Amino acid sequence: MHSSAQLPVGEPLLDAFNEQATLLALLNGRRNEDQVKSWLISQFVNLYAIEDEFAQEKYIISSTRDFRGGLIEACPFIMQRALPRGVIAQSAVGIVGAVEDCVERGIYLYVMLNKFYIPCAEQYGKMHFNHLTLLYGVDKNEQTIHAADNYRNNKFTFERLSFEAIKNAFDGYEEAANQAELSVFTLEQADAPWSFRKEELIEGLDGYLNPPKQGMIEGLRVYELMEQSLDDLKLLHLGSFHAVYEHKKMMRARYEMLIELGLIQENTEQYSLLQTMEKEADQLRFTYLKYRYANGHAGLRAMIQSKLQLLRTADLTICRWLRDELLDVEAGAQLGNEREPIG
Repeated sequence: MHSSAQLPVGEPLLDAFNEQATLLALLNGRRNEDQVKSWLISQFVNLYAIEDEFAQEKYIISSTRDFRGGLIEACPFIMQRALPRGVIAQSAVGIVGAVEDCVERGIYLYVMLNKFYIPCAEQYGKMHFNHLTLLYGVDKNEQTIHAADNYRNNKFTFERLSFEAIKNAFDGYEEAANQAELSVFTLEQADAPWSFRKEELIEGLDGYLNPPKQGMIEGLRVYELMEQSLDDLKLLHLGSFHAVYEHKKMMRARYEMLIELGLIQENTEQYSLLQTMEKEADQLRFTYLKYRYANGHAGLRAMIQSKLQLLRTADLTICRWLRDELLDVEAGAQLGNEREPIG
């Protein structure tokens, strides 16, 4: 292969969780493709409070039911294959050689690395912790590999890691307690015929607006949990507020993609509300961070409660409007099909 090669990636729309960010980084360059938009529109519609065994807090909020797996595999535009970790570990070329070979063939590697050995990671030299990492390029001259993961402050970033760091992080897998994923994944871009599935989005909106009262906390019920977390700081992971902000960001992007595909009519009032909601959710995450370090400051508490109420009300308004728009379009199409042909 050439001395350096890098597969395409781009800044992800969402980065609260590794798998979401990885998938969207891979799809970034294809966001103008109508079939990719048609698929993305129906993703990340709901919110879920997930019990996280690896966090100090009880719950973390995510826009997918399981933020640790299944999303990339379910995407029709990425072909994912799994191979035993031992195939690479026992090979003569090791992880570095595997990356070189894969990149040359247009294949990404998605693999668990021990962050204890990654210099740019918060856990570097402090804690053995395995985490899935996207490897998408190599530079033989610089002896570095291009990698993407949530390294600091849970921010998904693109880094260049030395061959030595990658080798140590791969070989040090068994030193960490979390060894749930024993496979290495290869990821390839794929073409797939895909058209917008209106009923899938309507079903997602219904689930968000009318969540079950029992079982997993989801949909609009997460706002109750967010307010409860003001009294119990061990209830909700701080990253939950970032995930809720990204959920609003995705709501705006969904509206824009629906307009671009001609699936709904523009509505300046609803779009303005979407922008307001995104701005309020952005401010909320920083206000909550201040609250955590201000010993329950009453003024900050009132501000958070006000923003939560505003977001919940705006959510109801927008999701009901969008659901009705989709149903109206569907009814109109059915009516048109029932009309007698002219002439």
